[in-house]
Amino acid sequence: ACGGEVHSNHTWPDRCVWWDEVGNPRGWCSRCGQVFRPHQRDKEFMTPEVLARHQKQREADLRRQQAETDRNRLRLAEFTTTQLYDEIHRRMNSEQKQWWTGRGIEEKWQDFWSLGWVADKTFQTGPEEFTHSPAYTIPIFEIGRQFVNMQYRAANDLPDHSRYRFEFPKSETPFIARPDLTLDVDFVVIVEGSAKGMVCYPHLYSHLDRSDTFQVIAVPSVNWWCSLADRLKPETKKYVMLDPDSLTPPRRAPASWEPYPLKLCKEFEHNAYLGELPGKPDDLIL
Repeated sequence: ACGGEVHSNHTWPDRCVWWDEVGNPRGWCSRCGQVFRPHQRDKEFMTPEVLARHQKQREADLRRQQAETDRNRLRLAEFTTTQLYDEIHRRMNSEQKQWWTGRGIEEKWQDFWSLGWVADKTFQTGPEEFTHSPAYTIPIFEIGRQFVNMQYRAANDLPDHSRYRFEFPKSETPFIARPDLTLDVDFVVIVEGSAKGMVCYPHLYSHLDRSDTFQVIAVPSVNWWCSLADRLKPETKKYVMLDPDSLTPPRRAPASWEPYPLKLCKEFEHNAYLGELPGKPDDLIL
């Protein structure tokens, strides 16, 4: 559905996951989320008419993707040129600032990261389904403090029981605690989720030897690492401390199963350390 090519080393794409559950075997694409089942006809067995219809649909999908890319570019320009994230930050009242403080983020750091609040944010929860909720905002900056994305934390549970959404879902920039500095540091602590990164950095900053330079980077999820292996130098020490449940094998895990934090350590190849915590790092600090 979303395409794919043979890798440069001549291996096939590996983003497909299969469940062999009795009576309901099914596959899932980790890129586009499509679920498919073995009784569905492969394109190798489609008639020319069906293939033509699929090709037409594919072209329409590509046009929609390009239109979405263009809309994202315009929205990003609006956020950046008007510094909308600063305006959203200024909208916070004492109650919302106190909410951030209760999460372990002091007001001076709220100001540094331009954390904010919107009274009404529209969230898409399905192909044509939307819901509204107040939301807290977390600007995502690239090194050089260049704004690249906005993350929303819904004040109310969304229909799928999630709370976090990105303005630009496919952005490859993680939350970097000090975007005003550099990634050329002595060591990096890698956690899961922006809120954890915002709690961990000031805590580490106040307790560690200032002669060491360090960063805290928060990846969006346990299996979405924003190409960190390409961004961090081999000599930089990387401490991978994702949420502890990521180290627990799922039900029906194959014998070859490996936890995602371990896979991330292997991505780095050099100077990577897997931290196993008894709880989530921000909860432990609080």
